[in-house]
Amino acid sequence: MAGWRDIKTKALAKVHDTFECPAVYLPTVAAVAAVRVNVRVHAKIAPRENEFIFPGVSPMAEMTPKIVFRKDQVAMTRPNGLVIISPTEIYRLGAAEPARFGYAKVECVQLDAEECANTVANLGTVTGPTWEGILL
Repeated sequence: MAGWRDIKTKALAKVHDTFECPAVYLPTVAAVAAVRVNVRVHAKIAPRENEFIFPGVSPMAEMTPKIVFRKDQVAMTRPNGLVIISPTEIYRLGAAEPARFGYAKVECVQLDAEECANTVANLGTVTGPTWEGILL
Protein backbone atom coordinates (compact mmCIF):
# COMPACT_ATOMS: atom_id res chain seq x y z
CA MET A 1 0.00 0.00 0.00
CA ALA A 2 1.34 3.42 -0.99
CA GLY A 3 2.10 5.91 1.75
CA TRP A 4 0.88 9.49 1.69
CA ARG A 5 4.23 10.74 0.40
CA ASP A 6 4.00 8.46 -2.63
CA ILE A 7 0.45 9.57 -3.29
CA LYS A 8 1.43 13.25 -2.98
CA THR A 9 4.41 12.79 -5.30
CA LYS A 10 2.20 11.22 -7.97
CA ALA A 11 -0.43 13.94 -7.55
CA LEU A 12 2.18 16.71 -7.90
CA ALA A 13 3.57 15.03 -11.01
CA LYS A 14 0.08 14.98 -12.54
CA VAL A 15 -0.47 18.67 -11.71
CA HIS A 16 2.91 19.66 -13.11
CA ASP A 17 2.44 17.60 -16.28
CA THR A 18 -0.97 19.20 -16.80
CA PHE A 19 0.05 22.84 -16.28
CA GLU A 20 3.70 22.90 -17.34
CA CYS A 21 4.89 25.02 -20.22
CA PRO A 22 8.16 24.95 -22.14
CA ALA A 23 10.66 27.63 -21.17
CA VAL A 24 14.33 28.53 -21.25
CA TYR A 25 16.24 29.03 -18.01
CA LEU A 26 19.17 31.45 -18.11
CA PRO A 27 21.30 31.29 -14.95
CA THR A 28 23.28 34.25 -16.35
CA VAL A 29 22.52 36.79 -19.05
CA ALA A 30 24.58 34.83 -21.60
CA ALA A 31 22.48 32.89 -24.10
CA VAL A 32 25.16 30.15 -24.27
CA ALA A 33 24.21 28.96 -20.76
CA ALA A 34 20.55 28.45 -21.72
CA VAL A 35 18.77 25.32 -20.46
CA ARG A 36 15.47 24.06 -21.88
CA VAL A 37 13.03 23.27 -19.06
CA ASN A 38 9.34 22.69 -18.44
CA VAL A 39 8.08 24.98 -15.69
CA ARG A 40 4.81 25.80 -14.02
CA VAL A 41 3.95 29.40 -13.20
CA HIS A 42 2.19 29.38 -9.86
CA ALA A 43 0.41 32.60 -8.91
CA LYS A 44 -0.96 32.73 -5.39
CA ILE A 45 -3.28 35.45 -4.22
CA ALA A 46 -2.56 36.11 -0.56
CA PRO A 47 -4.12 38.55 1.87
CA ARG A 48 -1.82 41.44 2.63
CA GLU A 49 -1.19 41.91 6.30
CA ASN A 50 -1.75 45.42 7.54
CA GLU A 51 -1.63 46.83 11.03
CA PHE A 52 -4.19 49.47 10.27
CA ILE A 53 -7.48 47.85 9.35
CA PHE A 54 -10.41 50.20 9.46
CA PRO A 55 -14.03 49.09 9.75
CA GLY A 56 -15.76 48.86 6.41
CA VAL A 57 -12.52 48.68 4.43
CA SER A 58 -11.91 45.55 2.41
CA PRO A 59 -8.59 43.83 3.00
CA MET A 60 -5.92 44.15 0.35
CA ALA A 61 -4.55 41.19 -1.55
CA GLU A 62 -1.37 40.73 -3.47
CA MET A 63 -0.35 38.22 -6.08
CA THR A 64 2.98 36.50 -5.54
CA PRO A 65 4.14 34.53 -8.59
CA LYS A 66 6.48 31.58 -8.25
CA ILE A 67 8.09 29.35 -10.83
CA VAL A 68 8.01 25.62 -10.13
CA PHE A 69 10.94 23.60 -11.53
CA ARG A 70 11.38 19.86 -11.76
CA LYS A 71 14.56 19.00 -9.88
CA ASP A 72 15.60 16.48 -12.53
CA GLN A 73 15.82 19.37 -15.05
CA VAL A 74 17.50 22.03 -12.91
CA ALA A 75 19.44 21.07 -9.80
CA MET A 76 19.74 24.61 -8.43
CA THR A 77 18.61 28.05 -9.59
CA ARG A 78 20.45 31.33 -9.22
CA PRO A 79 18.97 34.57 -7.92
CA ASN A 80 18.56 37.07 -10.79
CA GLY A 81 18.44 34.22 -13.31
CA LEU A 82 15.78 34.48 -16.00
CA VAL A 83 13.00 32.18 -17.15
CA ILE A 84 11.83 32.98 -20.66
CA ILE A 85 8.46 31.53 -21.63
CA SER A 86 7.88 33.79 -24.63
CA PRO A 87 9.24 37.13 -25.91
CA THR A 88 6.59 38.89 -23.83
CA GLU A 89 6.63 36.68 -20.70
CA ILE A 90 9.93 36.68 -18.82
CA TYR A 91 10.50 36.22 -15.08
CA ARG A 92 13.48 37.26 -12.93
CA LEU A 93 14.16 34.72 -10.20
CA GLY A 94 14.60 35.39 -6.51
CA ALA A 95 14.94 33.16 -3.48
CA ALA A 96 14.24 29.44 -3.82
CA GLU A 97 12.37 27.29 -1.35
CA PRO A 98 13.91 23.93 -0.41
CA ALA A 99 13.04 21.20 -2.87
CA ARG A 100 10.14 18.96 -1.90
CA PHE A 101 8.79 15.87 -3.63
CA GLY A 102 11.04 16.46 -6.67
CA TYR A 103 10.01 20.07 -7.29
CA ALA A 104 11.44 23.46 -6.29
CA LYS A 105 9.47 26.70 -6.03
CA VAL A 106 11.33 29.92 -6.75
CA GLU A 107 10.02 33.39 -6.04
CA CYS A 108 10.04 35.61 -9.10
CA VAL A 109 9.03 38.93 -10.60
CA GLN A 110 7.49 39.23 -14.04
CA LEU A 111 9.32 41.72 -16.24
CA ASP A 112 7.31 44.50 -17.85
CA ALA A 113 7.04 44.89 -21.64
CA GLU A 114 10.02 47.24 -21.94
CA GLU A 115 12.29 45.00 -19.88
CA CYS A 116 11.21 41.97 -21.95
CA ALA A 117 12.06 43.77 -25.19
CA ASN A 118 15.46 44.85 -23.83
CA THR A 119 16.25 41.34 -22.59
CA VAL A 120 15.37 39.73 -25.92
CA ALA A 121 17.41 42.39 -27.78
CA ASN A 122 20.42 41.83 -25.49
CA LEU A 123 20.35 38.08 -26.18
CA GLY A 124 21.01 38.72 -29.86
CA THR A 125 20.42 35.97 -32.38
CA VAL A 126 19.63 32.63 -30.76
CA THR A 127 19.44 29.31 -32.56
CA GLY A 128 19.03 25.65 -31.85
CA PRO A 129 16.51 23.30 -30.27
CA THR A 130 16.81 25.00 -26.86
CA TRP A 131 15.05 28.09 -28.19
CA GLU A 132 12.55 26.32 -30.48
CA GLY A 133 9.04 27.59 -29.75
CA ILE A 134 10.29 30.18 -27.25
CA LEU A 135 12.02 32.88 -29.29
CA LEU A 136 12.22 31.16 -32.70
